[in-house]
Amino acid sequence: MARTAEVVTSMDKLPGVTNQVLVPNEKSLENVLNLLAVRPDKPPANAFSVANTNVTVAESPKRL
Repeated sequence: MARTAEVVTSMDKLPGVTNQVLVPNEKSLENVLNLLAVRPDKPPANAFSVANTNVTVAESPKRL
């Protein structure tokens, strides 16, 4: 995740293509919002969220 900004900013911006990023914590959210015009799409599955952040999808906004 340390080089996410480098990867995101080097991606080609293609018309009609929506790029999605994983935002597992507040710092990642801040970094992505600073880089892109972001529109949250859909949350990850609960199992994925719990495995990676130790909270459910419903609980994660409360951490911010």
